[in-house]
Amino acid sequence: VMPYITASIIIQILQMDIIPYFKELKEMGEEGRRKVAKITRYSGLAIAFIQGFFYPMMFLGKTQEPMLYFKIALILTAGTAFLLWLGDQITEKGIGNGVSLIIMAGIVNTLPSMFVTAFTSLIPNASNTLIAWLTFAIFILLYLGIIVGVIFVQEAERRIPIQYSNRSSSSYGGQQTFLPLKLNSANVMPVIIASVILPFLPETPIQLLVEGLLYDFGQLTLPLDNVDEEYLKKPKKFDVKSLKNFMLFMGPLSSCFDLIVFALVWFTYDIHEPAIFQTIWFIYSIVSNLVGMHVIRTAKIPFKESHASKAVYFSSISICIIAMIIPFTFIGRAIGLTALAAKDFLVIIGVPILYCFVAVIAKKIYIKKYGEWI
Repeated sequence: VMPYITASIIIQILQMDIIPYFKELKEMGEEGRRKVAKITRYSGLAIAFIQGFFYPMMFLGKTQEPMLYFKIALILTAGTAFLLWLGDQITEKGIGNGVSLIIMAGIVNTLPSMFVTAFTSLIPNASNTLIAWLTFAIFILLYLGIIVGVIFVQEAERRIPIQYSNRSSSSYGGQQTFLPLKLNSANVMPVIIASVILPFLPETPIQLLVEGLLYDFGQLTLPLDNVDEEYLKKPKKFDVKSLKNFMLFMGPLSSCFDLIVFALVWFTYDIHEPAIFQTIWFIYSIVSNLVGMHVIRTAKIPFKESHASKAVYFSSISICIIAMIIPFTFIGRAIGLTALAAKDFLVIIGVPILYCFVAVIAKKIYIKKYGEWI
């Protein structure tokens, strides 16, 4: 099912006024939705076929006959097609969203093995049984707390009232309109692209949940941040076109650096072990996102011409340190992370620093081109 989810995310992004054809389909109503659904399905099957070539290379090596890889790719693609058909049947019977239920079943299916792994690593060889059981209980509570925290942050919404100069609230029955702002996890597109090529997921669902929760906590201090004087002198209007320009200009730059990390880890470091690969990506994602937050928050050079508040600096540094420590704890082991070598941190720390320098240059080009910063 994951190839279909990957395809649906890509198609949804393309509908955001990136490719006019997909935007037109979005505005065509029911007929447009049918065409989008058809394109998404064929794209999902194409992604499944591509993944089907890489998966056997991981388990069988690259010395087998090409026809064997082709057969395995066809079988895996047929499995994806069957699950999509099964999801449609579940949806038509009124049970619920079929694809979502299949994904949820897959996630729930991994919970027993994860709890068993945590239990076996904490209880049998523990010198103090009471402390071991307390640690295991704390782990379960933390796991449930992470789920609740992720749902809370994901559903959290800041409503900014919109005032119109040409109408009054009384003329519309006293109703007030709002501009809803939500937190959103970053680094989605690189993971999608890498998951098509790599023979394993760059990040498991539980790792993505923990990463998103930590990153969101790192942003909770933004209301206490300093604001450049230029922004305080003159109010800035919310412009959707400006937001689109920013996304299309700065977004691909961030994704390119993320893909560079994938390439460095896979080819230069020659790391093909899923746990090590996922751990590097887990820590790097948090560090790079928080560094990117400091780049975006000002039109000036961050850390030099414009300084964030002490609260923002403290939360950013603290979350980065916590992310680096988690793989060495029982919580890290329980979610599939592992301890890293010192050389692995060169990528985790070095690439975000390089991104910061390149992003500052790109920011100057953006301001020169569009005459403003986001």
